[in-house]
Amino acid sequence: MKKSYSLLAFLLIALLFMGCAGQSVEKPEQVLKLIDTAVKITEQAAKDKDIKLAREVWTQISEYGVKAKELEKKELADSLGKLASTYVYLVSYIETGDNNQLTIFRNSFEQAVAQLRKCVAAQQQAQVDNRQSKK
Repeated sequence: MKKSYSLLAFLLIALLFMGCAGQSVEKPEQVLKLIDTAVKITEQAAKDKDIKLAREVWTQISEYGVKAKELEKKELADSLGKLASTYVYLVSYIETGDNNQLTIFRNSFEQAVAQLRKCVAAQQQAQVDNRQSKK
């Protein structure tokens, strides 16, 4: 059963990141999908103590942070970097079983996700404002 969850999560990661690859972090809607999928998969990785899955999500989020930086989206890149950095605690928890590491991870992860959502909301508002100013 654990393997089927891991396979499903891996397929979700592959589909999400392949689907987002063309537009990556350029569209806020894509970033919101990325966040939602990353949260679901991360929860599954923590529940199953699946280090391979946790590291895969960590890698993908880091790569999106690099793409955001290349596109000169500093705030988004910083938010993605903060989110990616939380996975150190998840991997530590999975490796050691130390529940304190899981607590630290959950707290820092929730804060990073909230910050990232705020950043995306600001991007969406900026797009709306930009469209309105062109009228």
